[in-house]
Amino acid sequence: MRFAEATALTELGDGRFSAHLQPGWDAFGGVANGGYVLALVAKAAVAATERQDPISVTAHFLGPGRSGSDVIMSTRVVKNGRQFSVAQVDMTSADSLTISALATCGDAIDDGPPSGLPDLPAPARCVPVVPGDPLPPPMAGQIETRMHPDDAAFFERPTGRARLRGWFRLLDGEPLSTLAAILATDTWPPPLFVAQGPTGWIATLELTVHIRSRPRTDWLACVFDRNVISGGTVSWDGTITDESGRLVASCRQLALLPRV
Repeated sequence: MRFAEATALTELGDGRFSAHLQPGWDAFGGVANGGYVLALVAKAAVAATERQDPISVTAHFLGPGRSGSDVIMSTRVVKNGRQFSVAQVDMTSADSLTISALATCGDAIDDGPPSGLPDLPAPARCVPVVPGDPLPPPMAGQIETRMHPDDAAFFERPTGRARLRGWFRLLDGEPLSTLAAILATDTWPPPLFVAQGPTGWIATLELTVHIRSRPRTDWLACVFDRNVISGGTVSWDGTITDESGRLVASCRQLALLPRV
């Protein structure tokens, strides 16, 4: 299923939108992928503010969104400015609040700041990620991702360094967008897995994405690192660039470490 179809919204009036969390876009145990649901939230904010793009989205994940379920997003525009508008978005499923987010929306620039490409071989020389049992999750079959060969071996040989590098694109030539860039921030294993091997379910508590420019190429280069472990949580930063070396997005995620 194309990303645009999987993120389709129905306007209900009074700032409310409905969506269906499509099967196959899940991470583990039938829970919808965090980047996927954040893209839905951002799309609702863009519609509510009547802007072109999400510029900054911060979401707190309060409960799981179940794959195959219907969700309602209630929006409230808290500011309308000349350049940006801000909306509060709450996502509910079966009357249970699953996400509470604040989004700044505007018009992303087409020519973002140059940042250079990361240390990453060309996509053809990287390792395709395909769904497995239990890893990689079903979500891997809805997009095309390719991991740096040194990082892809973490199942058998953890690297000792919490860094993950790879390429991302949508299937069947579907063009990238700022919403797809949001999706790309959370379609990868946590960098901690690369360092130590899979450690169990790591649930997202909060995810912030800043859009720097609209993607202009087919592939996005993704790098996630700078792990900080404290108080039962782990956080990491990510940068997303297009093939021209332009910065498309940056992100930071906070997640709950599994109990041992």
